[in-house]
Amino acid sequence: MNDEIRSIMLRLQELKEDESTIADEQKALWGALFAIADKEAGAGKSYRYLNEETGQIIGRILRESHSLDEERLEGCISPAEWEQITILPAPVRVLDQTLLEAALKAGAVSSKVVEECTTVKTVLARHGPRKASKEELAELEEGR
Repeated sequence: MNDEIRSIMLRLQELKEDESTIADEQKALWGALFAIADKEAGAGKSYRYLNEETGQIIGRILRESHSLDEERLEGCISPAEWEQITILPAPVRVLDQTLLEAALKAGAVSSKVVEECTTVKTVLARHGPRKASKEELAELEEGR
C-alpha cells in the first residue's frame, strides 16, 4: 500500500511540474503571437490568422469591459431614482440591472449620468486556436 501511495504522490508531483511548464510555454507562445499581431495589425489591434491547411483560427480580439461605480451612481441620482433601480434583500439596497435598464428605457434615470458612472476598459483577449466557422472559411475562399 505505501509503495502505491508513493507512486501516486510522485506521479502527481510530476504532473504538477508539467502543468507549470505547459503554462509557461503557453504564456511565451501567446506573447510571441501578440508581438506578431502588433507588427502586422498595429499595437493593441485585433488580429486573426486562419490556417488554410487545417482550417484552424487563432488571434486576439478586443473586448470592452464595462463596470458601473454603484456608489458614484447613488450619489449622482435622487433617493427616489435609487429606490426605483435597487432592491432590498439585505440591510443595504442593491442595484438591480434589470430595473436599471427599465428605468433607462422609460427615461426615469438619466443615461448620461449612468454613462458618467461607468468605466469602459478595452481588453485584448486570446482567441483560439479553434476550428474556423463556416463564415470564416467562406471569407478565406473569397480572399483567394
